[in-house]
Amino acid sequence: MDDPAGYRPMRRPSKMVTLVKSWLAQRDKAFVLGLLMLFILFFAWRAMMRHAMLQSMAYDLGVYDQSIWNTSQGRPFEFSIWRGYKDWFVEPGRTLGEHVELILVLIAPLYWLWSDVRVLLILQTVVVGVGALGIWRLATTVFSDVGSSAAAYRWAALVVFLAYLLNPALESLLLDDFHSVALAAGMLPWAIYFMIARHYSALMLLSAGLIVTREDMPFLVAGMGFYVLVFHGMRHADKRAFKGISAMDSVSLISSIMLTSRKTCCFKDSISSSVHPVTLLTT
Repeated sequence: MDDPAGYRPMRRPSKMVTLVKSWLAQRDKAFVLGLLMLFILFFAWRAMMRHAMLQSMAYDLGVYDQSIWNTSQGRPFEFSIWRGYKDWFVEPGRTLGEHVELILVLIAPLYWLWSDVRVLLILQTVVVGVGALGIWRLATTVFSDVGSSAAAYRWAALVVFLAYLLNPALESLLLDDFHSVALAAGMLPWAIYFMIARHYSALMLLSAGLIVTREDMPFLVAGMGFYVLVFHGMRHADKRAFKGISAMDSVSLISSIMLTSRKTCCFKDSISSSVHPVTLLTT
């Protein structure tokens, strides 16, 4: 049978394109995990080499090391490196005067296993790196809901995953000593993923981790809670989720005020009122 006039057969994709799509469909998880392992190993090694070459600083790596080690020995948050700020604080022997980072209590037991500052560098790299998996899962979920083809949303999710790992700001963070707030970069993508996927138990567990990371993180958790209440709880009448997220919001807001006021109470009166006005509401 003759072909109709003007008909042009569709061009078949090349064998290379077909092989790549097939490999990506079957091996995307292995590829993502393998790339993530390389990322963690490389940046953990670079961070430890930076410390070995005497390029780490007392502020902030030395402060965290001393504070966490003292916490592991039963002296919570104590340290002695003040760099001229001793007269600013009522309690100059505790890090609570700078930031309320209750997560240090959870990190301290690691020093029972290996009392070495490199534990912090490895921990930071692992947690931040694992956040890339959360980004990948989140991107996969969002792009698949849009209605894209399987190959298209896998490619798109992989691009977002690589963008996270190749972010210069993120890589610079891993090579700039240790900061507890950096751990939020690893927890937040998973929290958002569980929020979108409606896994509320996991969301509340990660929200608790974010709250104790630093005194300003509860505001972020409260925002996620309000999103769930508006777009999930009220719309779908999920009473258990509604109650749980409402409790999470309440705890987040109360924690924000309490933790921030605990931080500001460590400042002397002559400075606290000008630096942190929230103390006027809590004292």
